[in-house]
Amino acid sequence: MIDRGQKIFVADLENCPTMDSTFMGTLVGIALKVGLKEGGRVDVINANERCRELLVTLGLDSVLAIEPDGGRWERERELVAKNITKPLSDVELEKKERAQFVKEAHEALVEANDENFSRFQDVIAFLKQEIIDTDT
Repeated sequence: MIDRGQKIFVADLENCPTMDSTFMGTLVGIALKVGLKEGGRVDVINANERCRELLVTLGLDSVLAIEPDGGRWERERELVAKNITKPLSDVELEKKERAQFVKEAHEALVEANDENFSRFQDVIAFLKQEIIDTDT
Protein backbone atom coordinates (compact mmCIF):
# COMPACT_ATOMS: atom_id res chain seq x y z
CA MET A 1 0.00 0.00 0.00
CA ILE A 2 2.89 2.37 0.73
CA ASP A 3 4.33 1.68 -2.73
CA ARG A 4 0.92 2.54 -4.20
CA GLY A 5 0.99 5.95 -2.50
CA GLN A 6 -1.03 5.32 0.64
CA LYS A 7 0.13 7.70 3.38
CA ILE A 8 -2.42 7.21 6.15
CA PHE A 9 -2.91 3.94 8.00
CA VAL A 10 -5.24 3.10 10.88
CA ALA A 11 -4.77 0.23 13.32
CA ASP A 12 -8.03 -0.49 15.12
CA LEU A 13 -7.19 -2.35 18.34
CA GLU A 14 -10.75 -2.73 19.58
CA ASN A 15 -10.44 -6.53 19.77
CA CYS A 16 -6.76 -6.60 20.70
CA PRO A 17 -6.18 -7.42 24.39
CA THR A 18 -2.39 -7.00 24.19
CA MET A 19 0.46 -6.68 21.69
CA ASP A 20 3.89 -8.17 21.29
CA SER A 21 6.99 -6.26 20.27
CA THR A 22 6.88 -7.57 16.70
CA PHE A 23 3.39 -6.17 16.17
CA MET A 24 4.35 -2.82 17.70
CA GLY A 25 7.53 -2.75 15.62
CA THR A 26 5.54 -3.43 12.47
CA LEU A 27 3.26 -0.46 13.20
CA VAL A 28 6.28 1.73 13.89
CA GLY A 29 8.02 0.53 10.72
CA ILE A 30 4.99 1.61 8.70
CA ALA A 31 4.89 4.95 10.54
CA LEU A 32 8.57 5.59 9.85
CA LYS A 33 8.11 4.83 6.15
CA VAL A 34 5.00 6.97 5.65
CA GLY A 35 6.25 9.68 8.01
CA LEU A 36 8.80 10.58 5.37
CA LYS A 37 5.94 11.59 3.07
CA GLU A 38 4.00 14.79 3.58
CA GLY A 39 0.86 14.02 5.52
CA GLY A 40 1.92 10.46 6.35
CA ARG A 41 0.76 8.96 9.65
CA VAL A 42 -0.36 5.87 11.49
CA ASP A 43 -3.33 6.24 13.82
CA VAL A 44 -3.84 3.67 16.55
CA ILE A 45 -7.46 3.70 17.68
CA ASN A 46 -9.51 1.90 20.33
CA ALA A 47 -6.44 0.72 22.23
CA ASN A 48 -7.24 -0.54 25.71
CA GLU A 49 -5.30 0.73 28.71
CA ARG A 50 -2.73 -2.09 28.54
CA CYS A 51 -1.97 -1.51 24.86
CA ARG A 52 -1.69 2.26 25.34
CA GLU A 53 0.65 1.63 28.28
CA LEU A 54 2.87 -0.61 26.14
CA LEU A 55 3.07 1.95 23.34
CA VAL A 56 3.85 4.82 25.70
CA THR A 57 6.39 2.83 27.74
CA LEU A 58 8.38 2.16 24.57
CA GLY A 59 8.11 5.81 23.54
CA LEU A 60 6.13 4.96 20.43
CA ASP A 61 3.57 7.68 21.03
CA SER A 62 6.11 10.01 19.41
CA VAL A 63 5.67 8.22 16.06
CA LEU A 64 2.12 6.87 16.31
CA ALA A 65 -1.03 8.95 16.78
CA ILE A 66 -2.78 7.14 19.63
CA GLU A 67 -6.48 8.02 19.75
CA PRO A 68 -8.63 6.76 22.62
CA ASP A 69 -11.57 5.88 20.38
CA GLY A 70 -12.36 5.31 16.74
CA GLY A 71 -14.82 8.16 16.28
CA ARG A 72 -12.73 9.88 13.64
CA TRP A 73 -12.69 6.68 11.58
CA GLU A 74 -16.26 5.41 12.21
CA ARG A 75 -17.31 5.23 8.54
CA GLU A 76 -14.15 3.35 7.55
CA ARG A 77 -14.56 0.92 10.45
CA GLU A 78 -18.10 0.13 9.29
CA LEU A 79 -16.93 -0.49 5.71
CA VAL A 80 -14.16 -2.81 6.87
CA ALA A 81 -16.52 -4.74 9.16
CA LYS A 82 -18.94 -5.26 6.26
CA ASN A 83 -16.31 -6.33 3.73
CA ILE A 84 -13.75 -8.46 5.52
CA THR A 85 -14.71 -12.10 5.38
CA LYS A 86 -11.27 -13.72 5.56
CA PRO A 87 -7.78 -12.83 6.77
CA LEU A 88 -6.06 -10.19 4.68
CA SER A 89 -3.12 -12.51 4.10
CA ASP A 90 -2.60 -16.22 4.26
CA VAL A 91 1.06 -16.01 3.25
CA GLU A 92 3.34 -18.33 5.16
CA LEU A 93 6.89 -17.03 5.52
CA GLU A 94 9.93 -19.25 5.34
CA LYS A 95 12.10 -19.37 8.47
CA LYS A 96 14.64 -16.84 7.10
CA GLU A 97 11.91 -14.46 5.87
CA ARG A 98 10.16 -14.61 9.23
CA ALA A 99 13.41 -13.90 11.09
CA GLN A 100 14.12 -10.95 8.76
CA PHE A 101 10.61 -9.57 9.28
CA VAL A 102 10.83 -9.84 13.08
CA LYS A 103 14.34 -8.34 13.10
CA GLU A 104 13.19 -5.34 11.03
CA ALA A 105 10.23 -4.81 13.37
CA HIS A 106 12.54 -4.69 16.39
CA GLU A 107 15.00 -2.42 14.61
CA ALA A 108 12.10 -0.03 13.96
CA LEU A 109 11.39 0.06 17.71
CA VAL A 110 15.00 1.10 18.31
CA GLU A 111 14.88 3.66 15.49
CA ALA A 112 11.75 5.20 17.00
CA ASN A 113 13.29 5.48 20.47
CA ASP A 114 16.99 4.98 21.29
CA GLU A 115 16.06 3.80 24.80
CA ASN A 116 14.63 0.65 23.24
CA PHE A 117 18.11 -0.50 22.20
CA SER A 118 18.83 -2.01 25.61
CA ARG A 119 15.43 -3.72 25.60
CA PHE A 120 15.79 -5.37 22.20
CA GLN A 121 19.52 -5.65 21.43
CA ASP A 122 19.61 -9.34 22.35
CA VAL A 123 16.55 -10.12 20.24
CA ILE A 124 18.06 -8.34 17.24
CA ALA A 125 21.42 -10.10 17.69
CA PHE A 126 19.69 -13.48 17.97
CA LEU A 127 17.67 -12.87 14.82
CA LYS A 128 20.74 -11.71 12.86
CA GLN A 129 22.46 -14.94 13.83
CA GLU A 130 19.39 -16.99 12.88
CA ILE A 131 19.39 -15.35 9.43
CA ILE A 132 23.08 -16.18 9.00
CA ASP A 133 22.53 -19.75 10.21
CA THR A 134 19.74 -20.35 7.67
CA ASP A 135 22.13 -19.33 4.88
CA THR A 136 24.64 -22.03 5.82
